[in-house]
Order: sequence, then structure tokens, then C-alpha cells
Amino acid sequence: MSQVVMSKPGVGQTGQLRAAAGVPAGSPKIVVDGVALAVSRQGKGPPLVCLHATGHGGGDFTALEVAVSGRFEVIRVDWPGQGRSGEDRKPASAERYAQLLEGVLAELGVRNPIVLGCSIGGATALLYARRQPVRALVLCNSGGLVPVTPFARRCCGYMAGVFAAGARGAWWYKAFWSWYYRFLVLPSAAAADQRRRIVDAAYETAPVVAQAWRSFGDSEADLRELAAGLEVPVWVAWATGDKVIPLRQCMPAICRMRHASLTCFRGGHAAFLERPREFAEGLVKFCAGLSPASPDRHIDKKEQAHVNTNTSTQPVSQMSLRSAPSPTRMQRIERMVAVVGRLLIAGLFVLAGIAKIVNPKPFLDHMTEFGVPTFLLPAVIALELGGGLAVLIGWRLREAAGALAIFCILTAAIFHHELGIKAEVTLFLKDLAIAGGLLLTAVSASEHAIAKGRVVD
Repeated sequence: MSQVVMSKPGVGQTGQLRAAAGVPAGSPKIVVDGVALAVSRQGKGPPLVCLHATGHGGGDFTALEVAVSGRFEVIRVDWPGQGRSGEDRKPASAERYAQLLEGVLAELGVRNPIVLGCSIGGATALLYARRQPVRALVLCNSGGLVPVTPFARRCCGYMAGVFAAGARGAWWYKAFWSWYYRFLVLPSAAAADQRRRIVDAAYETAPVVAQAWRSFGDSEADLRELAAGLEVPVWVAWATGDKVIPLRQCMPAICRMRHASLTCFRGGHAAFLERPREFAEGLVKFCAGLSPASPDRHIDKKEQAHVNTNTSTQPVSQMSLRSAPSPTRMQRIERMVAVVGRLLIAGLFVLAGIAKIVNPKPFLDHMTEFGVPTFLLPAVIALELGGGLAVLIGWRLREAAGALAIFCILTAAIFHHELGIKAEVTLFLKDLAIAGGLLLTAVSASEHAIAKGRVVD
């Protein structure tokens, strides 16, 4: 049993920058197993416990709290080493967070809550629901819904290494963290203020983010069987622009949930932060269909039978979980080939950009020789790295591939125009061939978007 002690506001040291992304200043702290956890409790109604993603804070739910505080008692928790909470002697993981959450809610006397979790918070919600009665779960781009394959384990290890470099104070880390959040995690304008707070705290939260990513590669991070066996209503509210946890990879696990509904929203990783009004409407509608339940037990199957499994708000799209078609074998092969193709194209530009950073002198000399202003080298590096990474992950694929194609054509025309030399002819044609492949990639991206009924901005 965790030792739980109430502490006064201000107890427990926190980073000044990360505190801005957390729960409001002056929020009380609850000490669980030696960790001072900042907790905000506002509003009246059924308890709605909100659990944020790693590297974030309880401030993620500020707009949601304002929208629903008249209907729910909104309880926000800052995870250890994030927001206004103190450090933890144990490494971050969903399992650890579930243990701490049990202590917090026990001290608050909260029973049978609706638990809303995003990313690692979603995985924590699943683990908590296995141990304690909950009225319902709201999973927002939740962790734990994809298999932990050897490839996934390697990717998690690589990302953990990047964040560990930030924990050591790597000079480039904040720029990477800013790019990561601006283009991959929270691209929506509505999330700009909270995104800035998260980015400002990059170095303070890097240690715990590295720990969390290492835990994502553990076999215990696969919660698909747990999710499939839950006997509680689940609303899956997914931001469909997520490049870190793509919906298509989680759909098999979502389809296996016995009492789940799915609503899709435009956004990168957190619909409640990026589309707060639409999300609040959907949340209220979902909760209106819940049966009242005793705080001493889980909801049984009969009580859940009437829950609508096609909850909708103002989503981008809406789909039935049971009828969602699985990709054909040919479609899976096509996707794999597309990923490999993007990797091969992106590798050329990313490695070229890194080479120019590591040893810029020969490139500067080459530019001077051909009369190209050397002050353009940083722009070239940015294009090669940014465009290459965008192609790799498929973000703004049409624009990225088009920009790189133009770059290749200009490179051929400026540096390899001496067509009387056989080697130069080969380099000239090589650059044009790469440009041609990139143009085909751009056109294919546009056609794919149109086929899905989505306009590429």
C-alpha cells in the first residue's frame, strides 16, 4: 500500500520552466511513495480524472476544464518530474504511474471515476482500470495498443537515446524538441501556447521522457490483451494526424475492445487540447449514455449494453469499429514498399545534411568555386534535413518531395552543367533521376489524399 501524505502548496522542488505547463500555481500536492504529485481539483459533478502525455503537464486540460467544469469534477495530475510535481526515484512508466494514481485517488476519496488518458496517460488509465473500479475510460491517442515488436523496441531505444542526450544538455536538443512538437506532436494552432511551454521546458523534462520511451520498448508496455478484456465503456478519441502512434496501427486493438466507440479529430496527438470545443461536446455526449454505477464495483455487461458504440461530435471522420475493413495483403505490401522507398530517398538527403554540418569546409569551397553565395549553406542544410525527415515520416509529403525535386534540378544545372565531361553527365542525369522520383512521390501523395477525401493544404 502506498504511503500517502497531504502536503502544502510549494512542497517538493520543481523545475521553473516545466511548472508553467502543469496544473495551476498553488495546487496542493499529495505525496505518494515519496513523490510529491501536484493535483488540481475543480468543478462539480462526476469525477473526471485527466492524465497527460509524457513531457507535458496538467495544463494540457485547461481548456477542457473550462468547457466541462459545470458538468464534471475535473481532477488533473502532474506526473513526476513534469509540471509542478517532484522527482521520482523510480523510472517513468505506465505501470509506475498507475501505482501513483491509485495512491492519489485513494487519498482524495475518489471512487469509480471516468479516467481520461493521453499517450502514456492512456496506458496508465488501462492499467488503473484493471485494478480499480472505473465508470468509463476515455483514451486519447493511447499507448499500449500496438505490439512491441523487435523493430518497435529498437525505435523506442533510439528515441530514448535522443531524449537522454537532451538530459545531458546536448546543444541541439531544444531545437529538435521544438521541431518534434511543432510538426509531429502538436501542430494545431489551438495548442500553440501549451506547445511553447512544453518546448521551453525541454531540458527539464528530457530525463523523464527518456525513461518513458525506454519503458515503451518493454514487453509489459503491450496492453492489447488487457484492453480487450475490460468490461467498461471506452471512448477512443483520436487525433488522426498522429505520426508517433498512428491510428491504423492501433485499430486492431481498438476493434477488440468490447464496449468501445471511436471518434476521430483533426490534430496531432491530443484532441482535447487541439480541438477542445468539439472534444468537450463528444465527451458530454459519451458520458450522457453511461449508466449510473455503484462506486464499489465495476459496471457489468448488462449495464453497458445500451451504450452507443458510434459516438460522434464534430469529427473529421467516424467509423464503426466492428466494420472497419482490414487492409488486404496487397495493401500491406504497398505500404511497406512505400515506407522503404521513402527511407531510401530520405537517407540520401539526411546524410548529406549531416555531412555538411560535421565538415562544412569542402562544401563551402565547392559553392565558392561555382559562384554560389556561401551564406546559403545553412538553408541547404535545413532543406536537406527538414525535407528528408518530412519525406521519411510522410509529413507534408507533396510539399517536401516537390521542394527537394526543385533542389535536385538546381543542383544539376549549377554544379554539373559541364556535359562534355562523362562523369559530369552521369552526375547531371543522376540528379535529374532523383528529381523525377521525387516528383512522382509528390503526385502520388496528392492523389492518395484526394482518394481519401482529404484536401492537402
